[in-house]
Amino acid sequence: MGTIIHPNSGRLADSQTHPSTAITTTIEYPLLLDLGVIEVPRDYVHKDCLNNFYQKYCGSGQWEYYDFEIRDRNFPNPTRILKPGDKLHVRAFGGNPAHPTSEERMVFLRSQKAIHTGAQGMSLVFDQKRTELINGLWYASFDEIDRLWKDKEGHHLARIGIFYNNNPSIKAFEIVLGRFELEWYKADSFLCFNDVENNP
Repeated sequence: MGTIIHPNSGRLADSQTHPSTAITTTIEYPLLLDLGVIEVPRDYVHKDCLNNFYQKYCGSGQWEYYDFEIRDRNFPNPTRILKPGDKLHVRAFGGNPAHPTSEERMVFLRSQKAIHTGAQGMSLVFDQKRTELINGLWYASFDEIDRLWKDKEGHHLARIGIFYNNNPSIKAFEIVLGRFELEWYKADSFLCFNDVENNP
C-alpha cells in the first residue's frame, strides 16, 4: 500500500487492531473546523471522480505523497453517491484523547445526521477547502465498513494530511489511506458531511 506516516499524523502506525463491537454510547468530539459549504461541480462524474482528482493535482507540487490505491476501482460505491449541484456542509471533529475506534466515530456521525461520501467527499474537500485546513492534522472521510476498499490488511478509508514542509508559507499535503480497524489518535480528525437542507 505504501502509506507513510508523517510525525504530525499522531501514532497511527503504533495503533492496535480492535474487534468490531456494537457501540451504544456516543462519544462527544469537539468541533475543530467549520469548512462551510462545498458544491459538487457541474462536470462531476462519479465513476471517474478519483482518477480525475489524481490527474488534476498529480503534477501540481501540492502533494508530498499520494496513495495510488485511492482510485475509482477501489471506492466505487460509497453510501452516498454525489451528483452535480449537491451542496454539503462540511465540518471537522476530533481532538478526543481517548483513542476512539472507527465504530465510535461512526456512532457520533450518525448523531450528527451525517451522510457518508467516502473517498469522493475527501477529494472535494481538498479541491475546494484545502487552504482552510489546519496544519498538523489528518482529515478522514468515513463510510460504512462494507463500502470501503479491503485488502489483506483490512478495510481502508481516505484521509488528507497537511503540514508545513520546512516553509511556514507553503502547505504540503498527503493523500493516504487509514485502516478502519485501528484506533485513532488526537491528530486524527474526521470529516462530517451534511446535506445543506438537513443540517443538525
